[in-house]
Amino acid sequence: MPEPATDTGAMAPAGQAWSTVSDLGRYAAFLAAGHTDVLDGSWLDLASHPVGATRASGLAGAHGLGLALVAGGSGMLRGHTGSMPGFQAACFVDAARRTGAVVLAGSTTGVPAGGLAVDLLALLHDHEPTLPVAWRPPATVSPLVREVVGVWHWGNTPYVFRVEGAAGDQVVVRRGDAVAHRFAVRRAADEEQLVGTGGYHDGETLEVHRRPDGSVSHLIVATFVYTRTPYDPEVPVPGGHPATGT
Repeated sequence: MPEPATDTGAMAPAGQAWSTVSDLGRYAAFLAAGHTDVLDGSWLDLASHPVGATRASGLAGAHGLGLALVAGGSGMLRGHTGSMPGFQAACFVDAARRTGAVVLAGSTTGVPAGGLAVDLLALLHDHEPTLPVAWRPPATVSPLVREVVGVWHWGNTPYVFRVEGAAGDQVVVRRGDAVAHRFAVRRAADEEQLVGTGGYHDGETLEVHRRPDGSVSHLIVATFVYTRTPYDPEVPVPGGHPATGT
């Protein structure tokens, strides 16, 4: 059906942009992992923290900072849909698997572009394995990251904190083979902090607690206490015992 060339006026910055499959594919690659010349992927992870949702969808979808978030693939997809008279589009990525789907349709309505992109990523997730990222050693490692890497215990359960990211400013936390949490270095008030960018501690600040001599004693994330040994007697562990020292 022929459609008029519509000028949306003041709403033009929110849409009225035209692209190609190849360009949207490159944009999907950016949404999945970020780009050193544009925005680091850890900031996209923070922007993917849900800040608004509607119960009309049964909480199957939400919005972060400029990103639509939907359940699918390996867990949560991020991206957005788009439309203009005569056109519909969708671009969603599964950041954990570094996969994406782009859908373009010559229709004003009636084509579930977003749902089709989600279905494509679900098929890919069900039938194709995740390709591993080639390991590259970071050129430098943040001093804060260097202090927290290694084995920490929540109660009696060990978690391995490892350096991640080309800049050496990210930490991935694994329990066994599964990724439990992710953190990235952020600067606030002239001080570096590790802020959760994924997993159960998403959005929380990892506090590094020190002994009088300056060495790291334990870590606290909200009410979670991590110690180098199970139930360290020198650290106040919730539900465990009072501290016998500082």
